Formats: sequence, structure tokens, C-alpha cells
Amino acid sequence: MRLFLWIAIIALAVVMLAAVVWTGIGWLRGRMQRAGERRVSERYAADVVRRSDPEANFFGFGTRGAAQVRGSGVLVLTPTELWFSRYAFRVDHAIPLERIDEVELVGSHLGKKILGRKLLLVRFHNQDGNQDSAAWMVDDPVAWQNDVLRWVALAQVTEYPPPGTTADAAPGTLPDAPYEQPTNPGHPAAVTPSDSEPDGP
Repeated sequence: MRLFLWIAIIALAVVMLAAVVWTGIGWLRGRMQRAGERRVSERYAADVVRRSDPEANFFGFGTRGAAQVRGSGVLVLTPTELWFSRYAFRVDHAIPLERIDEVELVGSHLGKKILGRKLLLVRFHNQDGNQDSAAWMVDDPVAWQNDVLRWVALAQVTEYPPPGTTADAAPGTLPDAPYEQPTNPGHPAAVTPSDSEPDGP
């Protein structure tokens, strides 16, 4: 009888512990979601974001080696850049789409992997012209790969406005059509609507 009592107590303790852990995970995910949404809204207008994941897990930059520690944050794709904001210690990284050379799905990065999960890997050249790479674990990596490839292709053929011509636009925004120099320098640039951009997801 005493044995059955101890088994019941242990089983109850396990159930209670599981409930506490599950509640904690739900609270943490909710907090991450809100933090990610807040950071994205601080940087971009709502109609600029093409895809985002507030629970992206960053596996590091290829040039910085395997000593990097993975970190969660929000990953955002816009028509001009792939932007990541890490929650811990608030570290932000922006990769202009025109610098991205390849977008792949890989099983590991820098010797790190999660069993059964594919990582979104981008190969790019940095501001110094050197080759680098970065990888994230994201929700629906295939959709991420397709969207990044689509917007990279568009960014590499689109002529963007010179600096200062879209001062009122939020970071990462694009005009509806390639920039056209106005014939009268005294007037603002005219932008003609275009259907050349693909719709967001």
C-alpha cells in the first residue's frame, strides 16, 4: 500500500512539474512574440515587412567561427534587407539583399545542428567585400528560402532612390517603381506605380 502511495505522489509531482514547465514555455514564447513585434514596429512600417519570425534561432556568422553561442531573436525580410535582432544583449544585424549571393537549406552550420530541422543559410559579401555566411532555424524554412530568393532577385535589378530622396520613408521601404530623376530639379521625384514587385506572403 505504501509503495502505491509513493508511486502516486511521484506521478503527481511529475505532472505538476510538467505543467509548470509548459506554462513557463508559453509565457516565454509570448514575451518573445511581443518583444519581436515591438522591435519590428520600431524599425519598419507595417506594409514593408514581407516575412518575419519572432522565434528565429541564430546559428552565427561563418567568419566568426564555432565559438559563437546560438541566440533567439526576430528575423525580418523586407524588400531591401534581411534583418535580425537578437533578444539577449540586443544585438542587431542587417544584410542588404543586393549583397546576398546564395540562399540554401542546410542540416548544420559551424558544426551545430538540431536533429530533423533544416536551417536557412545565406551566403553574402559584407561591406568590406569579404564572403561570409549566416544561418537561422526558422519556422517553415522552405517558404523563407523562396521568399528571400524572390526579393534578392528583385533587389539586384531594381534601381533605388539616391540617399535623401525618401527621407520620410521608414527604413527598408521601397517606392512603388524604380526611381526616376525629375525633369525639373525644383520638384520632388515622380514615382509611377508599377506591378513589377511580387506580392508579399
